[in-house]
Amino acid sequence: MKNDEVARLLREVGDLLELQGESGFKVVAYRRAARSIESMKEDLEEVSRNGKLVSIPGVGKAIASKIEEFLETGKIETHDRLFRETPPGMAELLQISGLGPKTVSMLHQKLGVSNVEELELVAREHQVRRLPRMGPTSEKNILRAIERWKKRSDRIPLGVALPIAEDILGHLKKVEGIENLTLAGSLRRGRETVGDIDILATSDSPERAIRSFVEIPVVEEVLMKGPTKASVIVDETIQVDLRIVDHRSFGTVIQYFTGSKDHNVKLRHVALSKGYSLSEYSLTRVANGEELFFDREEDLYNHLGMQWIPPEIREDQGEVEAALARKLPRLVEVSDIKGDLHVHSDWSDGRHSIEDMVKTAQGLGYEYMAICDHSPGLGIANG
Repeated sequence: MKNDEVARLLREVGDLLELQGESGFKVVAYRRAARSIESMKEDLEEVSRNGKLVSIPGVGKAIASKIEEFLETGKIETHDRLFRETPPGMAELLQISGLGPKTVSMLHQKLGVSNVEELELVAREHQVRRLPRMGPTSEKNILRAIERWKKRSDRIPLGVALPIAEDILGHLKKVEGIENLTLAGSLRRGRETVGDIDILATSDSPERAIRSFVEIPVVEEVLMKGPTKASVIVDETIQVDLRIVDHRSFGTVIQYFTGSKDHNVKLRHVALSKGYSLSEYSLTRVANGEELFFDREEDLYNHLGMQWIPPEIREDQGEVEAALARKLPRLVEVSDIKGDLHVHSDWSDGRHSIEDMVKTAQGLGYEYMAICDHSPGLGIANG
């Protein structure tokens, strides 16, 4: 989502400027602009096309030019330059939850900390608690944050992420006013592993939805909480993001956040070939700027002359072309499973009797089942 990406880059510019000792005015300006963009419901590209970037609170001509630079080139040179000028380890420290530029600067000046490894060392040696406004609790929180940071590079198996996501969805379904509650990202696409858990929804009261989300019992830490988006940590290291979006744009937003990136790029090319510009919020006619909104994904694909594409095959591996030709294959469903050719009963190392298993198989509509208990010779498996 370009709004989120621009907001992140502007916030990082502010952090890096503060790290380098720049004036407080510049730092505050970038952060204010980032907050405004993050809470926007309008598409940043559309605002730019209409020449109204400076109408965004906190966005003046200088920051507007940087936003336009990103929309045109995919990067902000000021951001790249500041990263080049900042020692890699110092920039890395800003990724540790709970550490802002002021704290990182103090750790560097007082304790000579220049990277995460050095921070972990001084925290374990109880040197951090000697600094102003720090104490034993601060040290403990820093060490916990470092452990989470180390594990964040690991992707989460689908079998671990899905039960956690379903538990969170169960809590959110009880919140009054939340609708269209849907998983997004690689989890919705059923990938073997996921980076984090993305959830989208609509609500007539976004603030209540966000408040209820961050108060779910499994939430261990709130990373960010805004008017329409929040990020939390559950199960020690797993990040969960909730976005509340406009009902009229839900179809395009869920399509965008489901991905994959390659699929989305191909879909934008299809839209352009038909005279449209596709963003996460709407489909815009290039000729006259008319915006079309879709509250259902199916309607978006249909408007582009395509079959709706199941999330599980959105990887740009021919699915877009097949959908345009209306020749998408039918995916395998649970109802297609007609039996099981390898089960064990309690005659060997299974847990249930043959009678119980047969009844369960009949209830599932199975046509056959092969019992493969171990032979008496395999004593280790109760054969």
